[in-house]
Amino acid sequence: MVEKSTLINYLEKQISTTPDRLYANTIDKNGKKLLDRFISIRVKKFLADFQKGNNIENRWITIPGFRGTGKTTLLSQLYHMLLDQGVARDRVLYLSLDEITKLLQSNLYEIIEIYETIRGESLESIEDKIFLFIDEAHYDKNWDVTLKTIYDRTKNIFIMVTGSSALALQTSADSARRMQIEKLFPLTFIEYMKIKNRIMPEKNLKYEIEHAIFESESADEVYNELKPLQKKAMKYWSYIEPFELEKYLTTGTLPFSIGLTKEYEIYQRVINILEKVIYEDISKIDNYDKNTLDKIWNLLIILSDTNRISLESLANKIDLEKPTIFKILNTLSKSELIFPVKAYGTASKQTTKSPKYPFTAPAIKASLLWKIGKLSPTSDIYGKLIQDVVALYFYKLSNITGHFNVHYDSGKGCADFIVSDSRNNSKISIEVSYGVNKDARQAKATMNKISAKYGIVISKRELKIEDNVVFIPHKLFFLT
Repeated sequence: MVEKSTLINYLEKQISTTPDRLYANTIDKNGKKLLDRFISIRVKKFLADFQKGNNIENRWITIPGFRGTGKTTLLSQLYHMLLDQGVARDRVLYLSLDEITKLLQSNLYEIIEIYETIRGESLESIEDKIFLFIDEAHYDKNWDVTLKTIYDRTKNIFIMVTGSSALALQTSADSARRMQIEKLFPLTFIEYMKIKNRIMPEKNLKYEIEHAIFESESADEVYNELKPLQKKAMKYWSYIEPFELEKYLTTGTLPFSIGLTKEYEIYQRVINILEKVIYEDISKIDNYDKNTLDKIWNLLIILSDTNRISLESLANKIDLEKPTIFKILNTLSKSELIFPVKAYGTASKQTTKSPKYPFTAPAIKASLLWKIGKLSPTSDIYGKLIQDVVALYFYKLSNITGHFNVHYDSGKGCADFIVSDSRNNSKISIEVSYGVNKDARQAKATMNKISAKYGIVISKRELKIEDNVVFIPHKLFFLT
């Protein structure tokens, strides 16, 4: 056990040096402040309510996310926002449990006790509002129990905690009732350009396009609502250099890539992240032996190079039993390295048809293809990546709204996706293409089969309507 004096020295130094250490996470390579992600709007609202004494039950925010999605940067920005507002640095405590558990062989509970010692008062007697930012929480197996105790001891502490995507799975029922979970997803194209080049579309354009695509009653309504928005979209794209969409598809979904200039450095860093996910994060979710963990690499390579594959085929290719393959895919989904898109239809059909498994960040697929020498600037590769990006957009939409769901059509010659709305049981048939030659046949085949209210083709073709199918150009869709 670490001596108490050592922990006191550590925490005192932590409080005094954190502003300088975290500041580097809040600026770009030119020394300018990084602009906020969309998630900041929601999180800042919780912080503001706490400071005003409103809605104080929502004062424990848990932010799970895949490694490299920007969780530490988000905490750093919010930390400095509070300092800029005049909050004293000893009232904003930032702790990385990775460092505390590995370097100090300590834990969150002990550090909080040390914080009380330094302040000379217990949490219950603290009258100031305290902000507790916990990074990499999953390194302390008892993090949620400790935070539940802190939450219950005083209403004057705001807790924000980040960690691996499986973080929310490690919580007890009691903790889950107290926390508000806000997922941090990979970058959208708008966020990518906002952070990289400070280029932003006109206010509300994103929501107007989203509303037109997903909330319309007919193809005519989609077309008529999107047409007047084209001018605003073209104005936005006029500031963007050629091939930025392709750069986004290959590397831009993970924010750390923006600060790197060489593509191979980005791909190698992603490979390094995958090593940590497989050998550290996944081992915290389910128990696998070293041989099985090694074979997860093979599985990921196969998933990166194919659009759809059965459990039987995967089992044969990497020499594991089918139940083990199913368990691994479920684990990878829990870690949000991939996510399942189930076949559309009855429960029995979803059981018999293997899901598709897009990568949560298409930069992961690009990095795996690079690793095996199959990444090239071709329409075929960009087509694979753009399908994962669109799937990510739908997955994010379903998580945020709670009423949109995404499936795929398992029929031959049918659309890539079906987006359904549980509020009114309406459905949209969606086909995705990188190029300009995609026609409406696949979207129409699915649309007619499921009685969808309309179909959509996302491609490089110009905005047009054809037989209840709307062709939406990339330059409109990627502003959602």
